[in-house]
Amino acid sequence: MNEIVQILYSYFRFRAAVLRTASLKGISHKTFVNVTGLNIERKYKRRYNPESWKPSEIHRLCIEMNLPTLAAKKIDMVAPFIMNLPLLVKQKIFKSCSLDQRKLNSRLRNADNWQLNELERIAFVLEEFQRNSS
Repeated sequence: MNEIVQILYSYFRFRAAVLRTASLKGISHKTFVNVTGLNIERKYKRRYNPESWKPSEIHRLCIEMNLPTLAAKKIDMVAPFIMNLPLLVKQKIFKSCSLDQRKLNSRLRNADNWQLNELERIAFVLEEFQRNSS
């Protein structure tokens, strides 16, 4: 369980670093559109709501800026990990993240469906479970 918590926190730090670097570099509109596949309106929405960046968009930005991509790819491990958790822990995660089996299956098929707040809550629940079980 500790490994997945480390993966999540690594992803959070990586994500923040990519967005900070993108902000400092001031990526042009044309580059942004080419790299992310999003239009300029979405760029402004992402700027004012950074939580709306999807993992794949973060990954593409990181490739464009020549940053390491390992943390972005490990997010794919979260859904399979949750699927294999004991029922009690899985239920706590479902409740705290407003997840259900259907949503988890969706994230298993496509890790890009994870929302930042869900990942943060999962990390919190797993840490809490580790503290209480020690």
